[in-house]
Amino acid sequence: MLTDLLWFFNAKHQYENQKRLGLAGLIGLLLPIFVAWKWNDWFYPLFKKLGFVAFAERHGMISDMPIFTFLHIAAAVLAICLLALLGFIIVGMIMFIFGTLGSSNLGVTILAIPVIILLSPIILPIVIREYWKHRQSNEVKNGMIPTYKKDPELRPLLTKYKDSEKNLQGYELYAEQRKRHGDEIQYVYGRKLESLLNRAVLSIETDRNWAIGYCISKKQNYILFPNPLPIFASQCAEYIPMRPYSVIYKFNNLNSYRFSDDYCSRELHVPALPIEFIWDADKQKLVPSIPENAKMVLQNLSFIRHSMGCNHLDFKELQDNVSQRTDVFKWNKIAHTMLYFIPRVFPYEVNTDIESAISKEVKNIPNADVFYSLYAADVQECEQYFKEVNQDYRAIQLKKFDLGYGL
Repeated sequence: MLTDLLWFFNAKHQYENQKRLGLAGLIGLLLPIFVAWKWNDWFYPLFKKLGFVAFAERHGMISDMPIFTFLHIAAAVLAICLLALLGFIIVGMIMFIFGTLGSSNLGVTILAIPVIILLSPIILPIVIREYWKHRQSNEVKNGMIPTYKKDPELRPLLTKYKDSEKNLQGYELYAEQRKRHGDEIQYVYGRKLESLLNRAVLSIETDRNWAIGYCISKKQNYILFPNPLPIFASQCAEYIPMRPYSVIYKFNNLNSYRFSDDYCSRELHVPALPIEFIWDADKQKLVPSIPENAKMVLQNLSFIRHSMGCNHLDFKELQDNVSQRTDVFKWNKIAHTMLYFIPRVFPYEVNTDIESAISKEVKNIPNADVFYSLYAADVQECEQYFKEVNQDYRAIQLKKFDLGYGL
């Protein structure tokens, strides 16, 4: 009787175990089907919110083919499992060794050094990451937005310019900052901006009467430098590395468009360098700065809005740095070289003895007659370049055209 009773309880126990295993197997079978069914509705949004999707995309785990995506993710999971297993083994070994030698202070000291060395690849990145998090947290706390929100006088400005594009917002908030400090801002627009920039200069180092403007097409703030070339030829101020003097070939097209409806031939283009207004946590104000890897461009002034002069003390350090840049120097040099060289190649209109438009207009450029001698050597270098390397240029007879200052 007792034997039968024990057999009954053993059979029931076996049944329960098999039932449990059967349910787990059933769940394991149905779970992938359920995940695939509800992937777009439940699981993908959840993983995206948790940052898993962005992580996978950043590390190239997402592929156009689902099978490769599955293999990449499976490999990543396997690698994580192996690392975790390795970590458990290392921790287990350390606990075993400490358990064996833990009673000895000398043993603990001897073990501590290799353990620290062994764990340093894991601990050091964590320490560095936490340090940068702490530093960034302090920067955020001392950043522009929190500072403006805490100040009743500044808070309305965030609302006023909240819809502005990021770089335009920086420009506008900087202008408001200058006004609060009682500074008079020299706004320059249209013909006034053209007059400021369409002139010859002694050098970028000595003449810093530039402008700052926001380009509506590129959504970027720029330092705008003077360009002495007449408006319809102003695109010849572009510096082309390795072959800077070849920009003269642009002049043929620009000259032919002079009387057309092409707006590019009737708008002043000037050398420009990107600029941004960043928050200085130490000074607690916006300051002008040149972005890393900023490159010179030729900017059409018709797309410039919200422009101002940059003679203020805020720009002093920036101007000192900019005036020493090699690229700025080269762009200024090529613009002035073309100013004096193009009239030598095109002194007359095509097939006529009529003085060319470029020759006429150069005479009206402010300071063109004053600074020619400073660029005479560059003009001669340009002429020599074309004589040596350009066969078409050799067929052009250079005619010395008297512009009134010895050209």
